[in-house]
Amino acid sequence: ELPEQVDTFLLNENLSEFNIGIAPGALFSCTGKYKNCLRINYVSKSNSIKAIGQAIKIIGEQAKLLT
Repeated sequence: ELPEQVDTFLLNENLSEFNIGIAPGALFSCTGKYKNCLRINYVSKSNSIKAIGQAIKIIGEQAKLLT
């Protein structure tokens, strides 16, 4: 869950330039709730902990830009 003003649909769009995708929380609600929530999944050709950490860092930085 992110601060209420963060629209995770917009965050997902912004993350596409980094080849990162998230699932916006509103996708899991019939009533459009949870626009500031997200689900993170990870798929990669390598299992690099460094790559996972870098992706999480980018998600955080991009989310902060939307606050």
